[in-house]
Amino acid sequence: MTTINTVDDLIRALDENPEWVEPLRARLLTPELLEMPQTLAKLAVTMHQQFEEVNKNAVEFRQEVNSTFAELRQEMRDGFQAQRDYTDDKVGELRQEMHTGFQAIRGDIAVLKAGHALNTVLKAPSSITDGLGLTRVRILDYDDLRDLTLQGDVADIPHNVILSFRRADLVMEAVDSSGETCYVAVEVSFTANGRDTERAIRNAAFLTRFTGQPAYAAVAGVNRDRRIEERIAAGEVFWHQLELYELESE
Repeated sequence: MTTINTVDDLIRALDENPEWVEPLRARLLTPELLEMPQTLAKLAVTMHQQFEEVNKNAVEFRQEVNSTFAELRQEMRDGFQAQRDYTDDKVGELRQEMHTGFQAIRGDIAVLKAGHALNTVLKAPSSITDGLGLTRVRILDYDDLRDLTLQGDVADIPHNVILSFRRADLVMEAVDSSGETCYVAVEVSFTANGRDTERAIRNAAFLTRFTGQPAYAAVAGVNRDRRIEERIAAGEVFWHQLELYELESE
């Protein structure tokens, strides 16, 4: 019979009789401790399943978050683009309004400058006939020009052109050095251009047509378009220079 007096004797006895280990463990340990390996194994499985579920949920959550952020970024881009398009449209409208406004102001100023230049010429109309070596007799008004068109052959002349002739800036009857009657058709602008030149030459041609007398074309202004230089040099139209000081109010 094995005698056990010390722990070493017990360990030696268990080594010699391994079949005693389980009965001894059952006697010494509580049921909970005995079941702990199985419990830990079950816990490990449960934790693994929970980790798998958490990881799956995390992946789905991350995908959902990424999708939400992608939608949000797209909505923000769309919103920014819509705002940018709206702003661009409004800026374009404002620019167009400003351009239209400036053009209107510019047109109004041009009319005022042209009117001021015409008034200056009308104050001293003989300065033009003097420049041409002529003597002014009288100024023909709208009714005088209307009578010429009513008495003349205007069948081939458009009505709007006839009205334009009647509204000429300045038409004068004059006499040359030999006492012969002639006419001068003048167009006045602050800056004389091709349109003024064409109108003056056209009106002079009409005066000769309606009266049978020589007629001269003249343009007057403070400035002149370079494109009419050749016609002035060729003698097709007389240039009358206005000085800025002449336009100043007294």
